[in-house]
Amino acid sequence: MPENSENPLRCPVRLYEFYLSKCSESVKQRTNLFYLLPERCCVPNSPLWFSSTPLDDTTMESMLVRILSMRELHPKYNSNHGNDNFDSLDDKPYIPEEEDSE
Repeated sequence: MPENSENPLRCPVRLYEFYLSKCSESVKQRTNLFYLLPERCCVPNSPLWFSSTPLDDTTMESMLVRILSMRELHPKYNSNHGNDNFDSLDDKPYIPEEEDSE
């Protein structure tokens, strides 16, 4: 993914670098962790914002459900904020098939 040097606040490369800067050195060495639990007690100028504990599956699922729900409830959110990535995918909302009750 190319770096957005014109707007660092919307640049995935810069955001990822910032995220890593708020993780411990032991986490930066590992390749099997990505989403980490936030530290319970931190302030904006804290050197560490994330623990070395990965998020569990239930928490990840809950976060994804919330994100996808917001996307379905506010479909114009992306285009109103200059991010057309989702709109250009012609992505339809996921509707699970009903199970046969035999």
